[in-house]
Amino acid sequence: MVKSSGNGTQSIVWQINEETYRQTLEGEDEDGAPTWKIGPKMYYGSIHDILSYPCEDGKVNLVQAASVSIHKSHGQYIENIHLQTYTSKEHFWDVLYKNEYSKLLDRARDFLDDTGPGDDVLIFISCGMDACEHEYESMSRHNRKVPASFYHRFARDVCVLSDKYANGRVISVLEGGYSDRALTSGAMAHLTGLVDVPPESKIDEGW
Repeated sequence: MVKSSGNGTQSIVWQINEETYRQTLEGEDEDGAPTWKIGPKMYYGSIHDILSYPCEDGKVNLVQAASVSIHKSHGQYIENIHLQTYTSKEHFWDVLYKNEYSKLLDRARDFLDDTGPGDDVLIFISCGMDACEHEYESMSRHNRKVPASFYHRFARDVCVLSDKYANGRVISVLEGGYSDRALTSGAMAHLTGLVDVPPESKIDEGW
């Protein structure tokens, strides 16, 4: 997920994992084996601007929720990563994407390695174009942005993850975005990233 807020989705995932964790604790026999079918486990990851909605007023509970990083403890698998200002495309790809933003997918791999791939695995993307470099200045006044090509690269990386763990199943939903240019450039880049192209094909992200 790349958007300004995903607090509602995170809350839903937390409640589902909490119930599954409770079932696990209460539904084990003396050997630790489950005594009934355990509910689903979900991983939630988000890249967002911590300075924008709904955290712009600095409410402690909202800022804390948007900063959670917890994995396995209490049955929760949640990763929040804050967008940072980038100074060049090289800085974005070689530093921020490589060292920070890709942790979102690394954590997803850790979760799937722990829970296992299978026919019950499905990957969702809530794709927020309001983080795009072409969004209105009034919506990105903190300068926490991503280049439009991010939406292509991230989609390609998610598809690689999905091919390994989810038999290629990916569902992407359009979320935020207010500028026509942000929506069209981000959505087109994202769609080309989702297309099944040969691995040897080279895409010019500069377009």
